[in-house]
Amino acid sequence: MEEILNQYCKQDNIGLLLLSMATGSGKTYIVLKFIYSNYKEFAKQKRKIIFITNLKKNLPIDELKKRFIANGNEEDFEKYVLFIDSNVDPVINNLLKLDHQIPDKFKNKIYLQLKKYYRNAPK
Repeated sequence: MEEILNQYCKQDNIGLLLLSMATGSGKTYIVLKFIYSNYKEFAKQKRKIIFITNLKKNLPIDELKKRFIANGNEEDFEKYVLFIDSNVDPVINNLLKLDHQIPDKFKNKIYLQLKKYYRNAPK
């Protein structure tokens, strides 16, 4: 995977690279290593590394920041890394508080399942 990232992402005019690999194959570790190892080179070229995931745990932002700090590059972390959190989390976290504000016509089967799940989820 590391070789794929190095070969593909360092080309000119690249598009989207979708990596789908087995759980435990080292995706997170290799992506963190790639980001940290290449952010300066990409910045010089005015290019960006954008990592998108549907699970926050797939890119532990705190672990990435620790890499920058450990090497004395905390300012670079603040300058080059942008973490955009999902807008779903605030909705889920406030679902029960907002329930009375949601019109009944929008309370479909999926909404009711989500509400039931949230009520029963461990805090």
